Amino acid sequence: MTTGSVEVYSDQNAPTEPSTHLPRGTTLPAEEVRDAGSSAPPVPHDSVPPSSPPPSPHPNPVITPPPAPCPPMASSPLLDHPTFPLTPPAAASSLHRPNYHIARPNRKIQDWSFKPRRPILILGDSNINRIPAHTNPLIQLDSYPGANTYHFLKICEKTIPNPDTKIVIIAIGINNKDQDPRQTSIKQFKALFRLLKSVFPTADIYFPVINFSPNLTPTQQNNITTINNNMVTHFPFLTEIPHDTFFTEKDNIHWTPKTAKLIFNNWCAQLNL
Repeated sequence: MTTGSVEVYSDQNAPTEPSTHLPRGTTLPAEEVRDAGSSAPPVPHDSVPPSSPPPSPHPNPVITPPPAPCPPMASSPLLDHPTFPLTPPAAASSLHRPNYHIARPNRKIQDWSFKPRRPILILGDSNINRIPAHTNPLIQLDSYPGANTYHFLKICEKTIPNPDTKIVIIAIGINNKDQDPRQTSIKQFKALFRLLKSVFPTADIYFPVINFSPNLTPTQQNNITTINNNMVTHFPFLTEIPHDTFFTEKDNIHWTPKTAKLIFNNWCAQLNL
């Protein structure tokens, strides 16, 4: 598992002679109408023989009634349940980058908030900001540096419900590596999932399994493993990338740019985005 210009073309090989065809709707004097399409110049009025009488009107003019209006065409039925709102094709070519939310020291809960503007949300810690720019106009990425489950739990408590969001990916947990998961993290994940379901009542919510560096301490690795085991047991989740493709910076926490791209593509592939 892990979800859019009109060009005018000119014929360079067209003949350079002026066309005899007139634009539709153009009104010309009667002389030009008679001579349209002819290379001969129009005949002046004083050159018309006086012996030529004007044509007499038809004794019984025939009036042709206007054509009856065509019946309206039957419209094609719409999709019963469109997954996402239609997006103009031009929007698909623009690049979309993560939103990086900086907070004052010790004021993260007060300064941070969730502001969904697109139907697919990817919310997480500082690693989300390492995901490269993408072209999917339906996806919104928000990065909260240093965030853990407690921070997201408190942000959810003050977030107004949004029924327009369709998919939410919550990518956190690495900053819980130093906490006892049975005492804090697992309980917070369960409470967070319940709150997310009330904040995004029509959305599918996923927790990605946490990739972590083998250079973490044994205790940190054990804590993250315990969180992952609980995650895949109790929540909808997205699988991690293979361990041999996962690399971090020297701090053993932050993804390399290549790893960030692999993880993002892995999520999108699982959700067919």
